[in-house]
Amino acid sequence: MLFNFSPKGGLVVRLYNSDHKAAPEVKIDKLQYEKFDRSTNVHAIFEIAGDAVLFVSRLQNKSRSLYRIIIDGKTGNLKEDKMIGSREEFGRANNEGSSAGDVSNGFYIKKDPYSDNYVVVYLRTYESDRNKVIEECHYGSDNKIISQAFVNSPDDAYKHLEFQDAVVLGKEKVCLLVFGINTKANGGKRTELFLSTFDAGATQQALVRFDVTKDFKSITGHLKYNAATKKLISILTLTEDGKGGSTVPYLAFIDPVQKKLDRFDQAYPLAAASKSIDMYGEKKGVMGLPQNIYIHPNGGFSVMFEQTSQQGIIYSSGGTVSYDVRGNFAFSNYDSAGTLLGSYLLPKLHSMDAHTMMTFGFEQSDKYKQSFYVNSGQNSYIVFNDFFENEQLVQNNSTPKVVDNQAPIDGFSFAISGKDVILKRNYIFGQPNADLHTQGLFEISDYNMDNNIFVTVKCQKQDKKKGIQLVWLQPA
Repeated sequence: MLFNFSPKGGLVVRLYNSDHKAAPEVKIDKLQYEKFDRSTNVHAIFEIAGDAVLFVSRLQNKSRSLYRIIIDGKTGNLKEDKMIGSREEFGRANNEGSSAGDVSNGFYIKKDPYSDNYVVVYLRTYESDRNKVIEECHYGSDNKIISQAFVNSPDDAYKHLEFQDAVVLGKEKVCLLVFGINTKANGGKRTELFLSTFDAGATQQALVRFDVTKDFKSITGHLKYNAATKKLISILTLTEDGKGGSTVPYLAFIDPVQKKLDRFDQAYPLAAASKSIDMYGEKKGVMGLPQNIYIHPNGGFSVMFEQTSQQGIIYSSGGTVSYDVRGNFAFSNYDSAGTLLGSYLLPKLHSMDAHTMMTFGFEQSDKYKQSFYVNSGQNSYIVFNDFFENEQLVQNNSTPKVVDNQAPIDGFSFAISGKDVILKRNYIFGQPNADLHTQGLFEISDYNMDNNIFVTVKCQKQDKKKGIQLVWLQPA
C-alpha cells in the first residue's frame, strides 16, 4: 500500500498486487484529525491481521490527540478512524522525559515483529506524580487492549523517569527500558537503568534492575527481542558522572522470563576504530556512538555506530540554522551467543539540515540523507545516497566529500560482510548517465523477508526536473 496524506485531512490509498500492479486509487475525504499541517505527525504504519494500521497525531487547543486509522488490506477502504489517547502540551520540548530516538510528541508506538501485537507508550512529562509519567497500552491483533498500566519509580527513589525503548513479546508481555534520575534537590543525587515488565492483564510491573548502571550521568539505549535465543538485547551508551566523563557503549543481555540481567559487556567496533585512526588520525578517527541494533533470523545481530556533531549558523535576519554533521558508519557483527565476529567501517560525511529553526519556528528536514538497513537472511546491507567519487577518496585515505542539499548524489548499497574492514559500494539503481543522478528516498522504504523484496522510492533528477517512482528490488 502507498499512502498520500492530503493537507485538508484526507487520505489517498493505492494498493499494489504481488506483481507490483497498482489498483485504482481509493480516496478518503476526511479523517478525524481534520487536516494535515505542521502540528500533524505520522508516528507509525504497520500491518495487523492483513490490514494497514496508521497512527497519526495532531495538536489542537494545547492537547495532542492520537488517532488510529485502519485501512482494509484488500480494498483500501476505511475500517476505523478513532482517537485512542491524548496528552497535554505546554510549549516546551516535545521529547522531554525521553531519550528514545523515535519518540515524537509524547507517543511511542512499536509492533512486535514476530506477531500482530503492539504497544502504545504515552509520555506525560508534565504530570506531577512521578508514577504517572509513563503509561503503556498493550494491544492484541484485534486492536483491543491486553494490558494498560503505569511505570512506577523503583522504591519511589527517582523523581524523573526517562523512557528509552520498549519491546512487545506477543500477547504475553511488554517490556519498557527506563532511566531513573534523582537530584540533590529531591533527596539525593542518584541514577539507575531498569526494565519494567508487564504481563498480560497486569497492572503492576515486575522489575529488572541494572545495578551496574547506578550513578552514571546519563544513559540512552535501544531494546530488541531476539526470537532465536529468547533473550532481550539492549545497546546502551553510558556517560560517566563528572566533568569530562567518558562515554562508553555497552551490550546488555536480559532474560525476560527469569527477569534478570545475564550479561553486561562493553561493545566497541575494534577493527573499525583501529582502521579509522590509521586513515584519519586519532582526532578525526574517533568512532561514533551506537545508533541501533538489528537482529538476524539466525540469532546473530549487528550494532550500527555513527559519528555525529552539531553546528550552527546565526543570520543577521534573526533566523538560526542548526545542523548535524553525520560522519562515519561502523558496524559490529555478533553471533547468537553474543561473540563479536568482526567490525566494518564506512567513511561518509553528510550535512543534515535536520533543524532549520526560523524566527517563527519553521522546521525543515532533508529526507534524501537517510539510510535503511536490510537483512535478507543471507546478507546484510546499508543503503544511502552519496557521491560515487567518495569511493576513490576513501581508498586514498582522504576525507569524503560532504553531501549537502545541492549535491549530485546517487543511491548506493553496501554489503556488511567480507574480509575487508572498509565496505565497498554498488549502485542500487544501476550506474547512471553522466548528467542523470538517481537518489533513493530511503526514509520511505520497507523490506519483506518472506519474499525477499525491498521496496523504496526512486528519484531521478535531470535538467532541474525530478521524476518519482516506486521500485521493487531483490537483495542477493
